[in-house]
Amino acid sequence: MNESTLHRLISGRRWELALKALNRNPGDASNWNVNYDSSEGMLMSKVLPIHTACALNPPMEIIQALLAANPSGAREVDNKGFLAIHYACSNFALKEVICLLVREYPDSVNVTDPDGMLPLHHAALWGPSCLDVVKILLKTTNENIISSTVDGATALDLANNTSYELKELVVLQLQRSGYFSHPKPLSNNPSLLSHDNFRDESTVTSTKSKKKHESKCRDTCQQQELSSLDTELIVAKKEALEREVEELKNLNHLQNGNLHAIELLKIEIKELKNQCELHKVNNEALEIQVEKLQNENKHQKVDIANKENLEMEVERLGNQNRDQNLNIEGLKKKVEELQNQNDLHRINNETLEKQVGKLKDDNHRQTINLADNEALKIEVKNLKFENNFLKVDLIKKGGVEAQMKKLQKENDLQKINFAQSEDLKIAVKKLQNENDLTKGTNEVLRVEYNKLRNQNSLLIVKVQKLHKLLLQKKSSKMDTYTLRPKLCPITP
Repeated sequence: MNESTLHRLISGRRWELALKALNRNPGDASNWNVNYDSSEGMLMSKVLPIHTACALNPPMEIIQALLAANPSGAREVDNKGFLAIHYACSNFALKEVICLLVREYPDSVNVTDPDGMLPLHHAALWGPSCLDVVKILLKTTNENIISSTVDGATALDLANNTSYELKELVVLQLQRSGYFSHPKPLSNNPSLLSHDNFRDESTVTSTKSKKKHESKCRDTCQQQELSSLDTELIVAKKEALEREVEELKNLNHLQNGNLHAIELLKIEIKELKNQCELHKVNNEALEIQVEKLQNENKHQKVDIANKENLEMEVERLGNQNRDQNLNIEGLKKKVEELQNQNDLHRINNETLEKQVGKLKDDNHRQTINLADNEALKIEVKNLKFENNFLKVDLIKKGGVEAQMKKLQKENDLQKINFAQSEDLKIAVKKLQNENDLTKGTNEVLRVEYNKLRNQNSLLIVKVQKLHKLLLQKKSSKMDTYTLRPKLCPITP
């Protein structure tokens, strides 16, 4: 096996690389690809690159380049006796490809394969890419050999006994041609002319003159048909150029759409930066309030149950800060409530410092600069990470009620032990009010969490749209002439 690089690229339908390889080494178009059976040493195939290309539904540019590098390739038969046009007609080749092969070797339409089938018979049996292929073959094929194959079946018979998309149109075109509905004239059959009843000299001379006249007519018709093929090829090239112009316009339109999407993303990034700045201001206010609480709590002594209640209040303040919807007036009210509760509570300074450290870490994550699309993706991931924190916080919130039940039990014990204490009754009422407030704030947190999750989903959808636009831009650079290949009934 001596497979060349050009033949390997054509076999893999890598048309662009095959064109580049052909431009570098035009002589590869004349190299035969020979395959032998490794066990028996028998010849399996011997084909040119143009035979393989025509069997794989190639674009027009490949055939044009192969014929330019090796014009005799259209006249060469492989080891099975097939021309390139036989492979093209049996594998759904384009009309432009058929025109190029016929123009290079006009008599190829009159050459039969070992089964006695013309290119017209192959197109009628396997189906053409368009009806113009059948019209071209009917115009250029010699009417004296168009009638039958080795098995006695005409192109019309072959088309009637198969099924494909253009079958009805092909059958109608073959019937309209007139070659398959009327018998041939007697003067066109050489075997009948040689019969004993037509041996007189006058008949022989008249038939010779008729043959000369017919040959001249055929030559003129072939020249006219070739010129018509040239015009059709020029029109096809013009249509291809128009398609390329339309595709370039579509690419420009897509690029403009991408630029518009990028501008929208930049605007959203600016809005996110503004929100981060607002969070910084809110965090500073929180730090000031926490410092006040620390200074006031240094001189206070409370029992363990009231300390846990104060820690839950601080966590609630931190959750409201991460949700980005801090109500300043509500914070003031809650700070006042905390200041009123400071007469009975003592807080651990180390726990408060950990809470402040968490708030500072959250502020640091919110100040990331989202300058480009990659930074936007990182921001979306951070938002998802924060959503996970919110989910964990909401799960922790579910334990609020359990903690409040514990507090109620402890308050019941304190009622039993200190029934006569009026201060204890006031504290119990405050705890009940705080329980009601925590329930209300839990509902507000759930609503704000749902809003943030919806905003994150919108950002993710926008990022996916931008990613799709970029993929469309890359995929639009593919070869516009490459069509879906048809299964090859005649493989080289």
